[in-house]
Amino acid sequence: MNDDDERPRAGVLLARGVVFLLVSALLFSGCALRQALRRPQLAGVSLAPLPRWVMFSGSGIGLTQYRFEMVDETGARAPVDPYAVLELDPLEQPRRVWRVRGPEQLRRLGRRLCARLRAQRRAQGLGPVQLRVTARTGALTGWRPERRLEARDLCARRRARRP
Repeated sequence: MNDDDERPRAGVLLARGVVFLLVSALLFSGCALRQALRRPQLAGVSLAPLPRWVMFSGSGIGLTQYRFEMVDETGARAPVDPYAVLELDPLEQPRRVWRVRGPEQLRRLGRRLCARLRAQRRAQGLGPVQLRVTARTGALTGWRPERRLEARDLCARRRARRP
């Protein structure tokens, strides 16, 4: 057998290269024109047929980012680390602490923090605890702030509901 028969010809290599460049240009143009430039049309031509490239679309939907702050008597705010208060190792953290989905799970975590902070402050002879949270939940349209939680003290005693 001859070695020349096994090597691809120059014409085949050129054709493969052209096809590769065309497919690459199509994929890149869809990304660049639709997302980077944020243009639905170019010179009156719709860009809808071009491929849309969205990386990790929907991976954070429903997840809540949060930051707890303790408010002292003067109104000054100090950040609260949930891992330190709950005496958890950040490397071996349970899912219920780092994977909070929605306001209800955040409220539960806030109640656990309040109970622990109350006990710590009572042991130190300090006054009541005020705990505030700043939170936002991932949605398809972007981040949705949790304003109902931000507006109140998580450690405030709730009144019993009337029947």
